Amino acid sequence: MPFSLSIPSSKPTEALALTVNVGELLFILGANGTGKSSLMQAFASASNDKIRRITAHRQTWFQSGSPEFTGKQRAAYEQHVLHHDRQTTSRWMDDYSGQRAQMAIYDLVNSENVRAREITRAVDAKQEEEISKLSAKDGAFKTLNRLLRLANLDIVVSVKENDEIMATRNGSKSYSIAKLSDGERNAILIAANVLTVPGETLLLIDEPERHLHRSIVSPLLSLLLKERPDCAFIVSTHEPLLPVDNPGSKVLLMRACAYDGDRVTSYDFDYLDNVNEIDDDLKRTILGERRKIVFVEGVEHSLDKPLYSLLFPNASVVAKASCREVENAVFGITSTAELHWVKPFGLVDNDSSEPERISKLQAKGGRIQT
Repeated sequence: MPFSLSIPSSKPTEALALTVNVGELLFILGANGTGKSSLMQAFASASNDKIRRITAHRQTWFQSGSPEFTGKQRAAYEQHVLHHDRQTTSRWMDDYSGQRAQMAIYDLVNSENVRAREITRAVDAKQEEEISKLSAKDGAFKTLNRLLRLANLDIVVSVKENDEIMATRNGSKSYSIAKLSDGERNAILIAANVLTVPGETLLLIDEPERHLHRSIVSPLLSLLLKERPDCAFIVSTHEPLLPVDNPGSKVLLMRACAYDGDRVTSYDFDYLDNVNEIDDDLKRTILGERRKIVFVEGVEHSLDKPLYSLLFPNASVVAKASCREVENAVFGITSTAELHWVKPFGLVDNDSSEPERISKLQAKGGRIQT
């Protein structure tokens, strides 16, 4: 099932008809105020009921580790949340933050209970083939614990009496997941949403990196995406290396947006249809940077870098260790057709270079200044 949105551009002739299919992943990157949240809300409004939104202003704490409403109440909240996410106000507020957190808890426990009931029915009916088939597929908690372990989180969660989800760490005594750290609860909240949605759902995930170190959020997100190839994903993030860690993803680089009241009328953006076609070193350099990039000799914490930033206020200044690396960065970008929107420049020391070498550098695109 395709999920489509027409994105108005600041250049009327360059509006983008964007489609994300099941099995595909789109990252939306950009600084604060460039329109990422507005675009996520637009996707929620344009799509049908098969969406699940994990908002940036999500509540990451739980009243308790057990579901606090019935299945009927859960279904009613689902409709309320879907309606709310289509409203413009959902961009900056959430009337159902507590209910969303509890819905994730309910869905996780319910998924485990449904699996147990199916296995019990097969056992009662002595359907050995069906028993083997059902038991071969891991339950929600076994899958969740595997993903947490691979994402460098040393906790194990399980459902206990009264459907309460408990956690242990390194064999410790069990305690409620409500007592976990912000990051651990955030990881469980995101994972519970992703693991329990029906197939062919569009998952809108705002800022998965909240309260999570990159060494955790990157493997966790990558593992979750691989766990649900039957869904489509749109991830809004400030972390430019997440697309690098997920080959085959699409990237929308947000630059700015124009408002008419509360409504966004147009966006300024760059779109990368397939980051696989770009060298990893170049991806690390350009994702999250401005269209104009000035490469200079030195290290990231060099005292010269702030000076260059003052000299080139409308460009990103990126330090490279040597003259040769500056050259490679500039020529690597100018020779890559997919990066036509990036304007790279290089600034290197003269180092008593021969006039012939200087002329040769300048002739290769005219972007190296000695």
